[in-house]
Amino acid sequence: MDWIVEFSVMSNDVHLVVEAENSADLSKGMASLNTGLGLNRLWG
Repeated sequence: MDWIVEFSVMSNDVHLVVEAENSADLSKGMASLNTGLGLNRLWG
C-alpha cells in the first residue's frame, strides 16, 4: 500500500513524500495519482 506522508502545493508544482513497500507498488500508485489528478492533460 502506498502512503502520501507529506505534501507541499506551490504555485507551479507539487512535492510529495510517499512510502511504498516496493518499487512496483510505488510506480502503480504514482500512475494512479497522475491519472486521478489529470496531470497528463494539464502538462500536455
